Amino acid sequence: MDEKTRKQRILEEQFIDEKKKIDSGIETINEKMNEFRKEDNRLMENFIQYTQNDEVNINELDWKLRDIEDGFLQEANKSIFKLEEVASELNKEYEKALLELDK
Repeated sequence: MDEKTRKQRILEEQFIDEKKKIDSGIETINEKMNEFRKEDNRLMENFIQYTQNDEVNINELDWKLRDIEDGFLQEANKSIFKLEEVASELNKEYEKALLELDK
């Protein structure tokens, strides 16, 4: 294997490793978002069940919970966007490094 091919292979391995880390981060955030939604719904159902005979303003509580959920999801989406930006930059750097090898 010549030097150029060896360097290309090293670059490719590094790129793949970094891309896997980014993809794993995005997947983890998506899993946490889904867990949050499920747990939020489960808690709300339990709350409604246990307070059926109480004078509780369910709508007001639901709005507050939805505000919390919206805030959480917005932050999660910001994190995903940042990871996607890192992935895009990684792609650019990889392409640039490959072009440098061709010189």
